[in-house]
Amino acid sequence: MATVVLRPDGDGAGVASFQTLAGGTSNLWQAIDDNPAVDSTGVIKKSSVTGTQRMNFNMATTTLSSSQRVRYVRVRARATTPVSSSKYDLQIGTVVSGLASYSQPLSIRGLYTSATDFSGGYFTYAPDGQVWNQNRLDALFVQVTEYGENSGTVSAVSLLELYVDVVVANKPTIVVTNPSTTATSYPQVTWTYTDSDGDAQEYYRMKVFTTAQYSASGFDPETSTAFYDSGETASYDLFATALDLIPNGTYKFYVKAGKKIAGSIFYSDWTTSTALTMAVSTPTAPTLSASYSSTTNSVSLTATGAIYSAGTQVFQIQRSDDAQVTWTDVTNASELVPNGSYVASVTDYEAYRTTVYYRVRAIGTVGSNVFVSAWSSVSTVVVTNDGTWWFKPIVFPAYNIGGVRVNYGISETIVETTGTFRPLNRDNAVVVAGSIYQNDGHYQISLTNDSEWNAMENVLKSQCIILVQDPYGTQKYVRFITRELDLAGTSGRRVRSLKIDYIEVVP
Repeated sequence: MATVVLRPDGDGAGVASFQTLAGGTSNLWQAIDDNPAVDSTGVIKKSSVTGTQRMNFNMATTTLSSSQRVRYVRVRARATTPVSSSKYDLQIGTVVSGLASYSQPLSIRGLYTSATDFSGGYFTYAPDGQVWNQNRLDALFVQVTEYGENSGTVSAVSLLELYVDVVVANKPTIVVTNPSTTATSYPQVTWTYTDSDGDAQEYYRMKVFTTAQYSASGFDPETSTAFYDSGETASYDLFATALDLIPNGTYKFYVKAGKKIAGSIFYSDWTTSTALTMAVSTPTAPTLSASYSSTTNSVSLTATGAIYSAGTQVFQIQRSDDAQVTWTDVTNASELVPNGSYVASVTDYEAYRTTVYYRVRAIGTVGSNVFVSAWSSVSTVVVTNDGTWWFKPIVFPAYNIGGVRVNYGISETIVETTGTFRPLNRDNAVVVAGSIYQNDGHYQISLTNDSEWNAMENVLKSQCIILVQDPYGTQKYVRFITRELDLAGTSGRRVRSLKIDYIEVVP
């Protein structure tokens, strides 16, 4: 951690009301820029001037390298005050887009007959509330306010020296050591962390790239798609384990680690070591068959594997609804246990009404070690839209019903938590708002016979997350919060009108 001391390099607005002390130069900024400090030089308010006066001094700058970031900034001064009523403020200022902003002042109060050093507080952010950067350092100035109420030197402060300290943080560095071999499909990478400022590591991020990915034209570990990405992880650990199974193949592990400076993470450069070739005893990759049933509005999936004599195995089936950009585990299919013929089946009731893609892999366990096969070939299924409403309780698929007559179902409200109060002597209310939540709304459903009612009653009483698929090709996960029933007609011909209020949730 280094401190760069900036000194004045030019007079600004307001200097006409001030003058140099005896022995000083004609330029005011030069009188407070002599280093080492010369206490016989400085600036003071002119004897003919009364009342509060302000003057600005432009400050020299420093150039930040790509491996540096400003940690904080403060103003310092050396001054004398002739009487106990002397009052003086110094504020750091910057100009951004033509607008000047000022920090909280360094206040000098009281009697100091000999030259005294004063230090202001450290500011993590620039006066405009933004992170310090090169532009703000280049636009730096200090505003000096003299509150003397008498003429000239009667109560005026003598400003002898002026400084701005810029405390600079340096980028940390790391050295990555990849394992040469691994006994599991959850490989671990380690690194050493070095920081010239003495700061400890607070965060890391690890990415795993295949040979095809890191060899691609324009590869950049910051922006290129990775086989695995740990995401931003708050940790002091100098190791990271891939939390997704890595199949056999050749990979490079890229790591960056950092500390928090001015509210954001200051990372090292991405660093890697030699490539790691995974060559463990994996189970055979299973095959997958998939078929759609319009009757149940679901996809039947069957995975067929092979013997894994080294240990036990399960199957993992995933679905993509966006042309294989992202994949999610099919409900109840993240750890399918195959039968004695190495076959396992599951039904997916949550597929979008679109072209859907499925894949499967085998996960083997030998003692405490885990091994994973490659993914199977992708199976493609076209899920049709029958033009009706479906209500599907996620944990009770036997209660799924379609063909529901929803008379009023697309009325939605986005709820924002607010608090309102009306201060005295104010015309308008003050509103304090919280987060905007997911869409809320209600369904108006008609049930014309007991059979329809009995089927819907199972859904209403399931008290779980419901997947609602509408005729318009969209779907959402909801929780029912109120259920209001109106009953009309005669015995055997009863007609029920059902109103359901819901909130949208994450499955």
